[in-house]
Amino acid sequence: MKKSPILRKTVEGKQRQAKQRSKRSSETAGETAEQQDRPSAPIASFAVDINSYELRDTWILDSGANSHVCNDRRRFKFVRMAAEGEELIAGKSVYPIEAFGSVLVTIQSPNGPARIELLDVALVPGFFTNTASLHRFTAKGVHWDTQKQRLHQDGKTFCYIQRVGDHWALEHIALPTERGAISSYASSRDPRKNIEATAERWHALLGHPGNDALAHLQENVIEAVVTSPTSKRTPCEPCALSRAQRVISRRSEVSEAAETPLARVAYDLISLDMAYNENKWISHFRCYFTGMDFVYSHTKKSQTVEVIEKFLNTVKTR
Repeated sequence: MKKSPILRKTVEGKQRQAKQRSKRSSETAGETAEQQDRPSAPIASFAVDINSYELRDTWILDSGANSHVCNDRRRFKFVRMAAEGEELIAGKSVYPIEAFGSVLVTIQSPNGPARIELLDVALVPGFFTNTASLHRFTAKGVHWDTQKQRLHQDGKTFCYIQRVGDHWALEHIALPTERGAISSYASSRDPRKNIEATAERWHALLGHPGNDALAHLQENVIEAVVTSPTSKRTPCEPCALSRAQRVISRRSEVSEAAETPLARVAYDLISLDMAYNENKWISHFRCYFTGMDFVYSHTKKSQTVEVIEKFLNTVKTR
């Protein structure tokens, strides 16, 4: 039986199409394998370079920030919680603000290291660095001189700043090296040494327990060794005072009772951290007769005499 020419052409065409599909499939598989071997491209990026993490504990001077930002709770002094919706926007990233407060920063003044207090600082844990707002400095009359690498006020040098990578640092604190960090957590196969101390030392370390508790310390605590007899331990002063039934005052002076309001007044001068209005001192007067308190805050200790005179004028004109 002879084969039909039309049928033969049809079969040959189907075979060519099958070969072409097989070739395209192998090429696609090769491209897919190549893409899997190739490192993936980043889908997100930050507006900082790779060295920015090294500035985690550093305070950089930021000309584009309108607020001071701190990322370390340990250095942060709390003043108030942030309101709902208060956020820090850095590029395309948004960070929630946890609180507002103050931070002490060490600067390099013309006379050596000095500390200044930054007020109204936003606490943003997880932010890549700490920023000091140049806008806040210029509002106080402190300006930036990049040529002389300094901040100046009224033509006088306020402090010097240093270049760290591509940033200007108000305070630079370098992170510990990776080698040092690993060595600090290095494990040891050697058995741990016993902790040895006298009975007096253990008594102070453990919160002033009695002799009976110290006598059973070695039996119940692994590696704890008491090197002196607990029965011969001399009672410490805090324990003696706490067990005393009567405490006799040895003061020789006798306070005179006040017969009229403001006839006798006590005075205290109290030093505090700088407040929002830059006041650091409190003059406190207390009337012995009425128990009324009079409180005056002021910025300088030298204003104490002026405050006392003001209080005396108040007493005379009451």
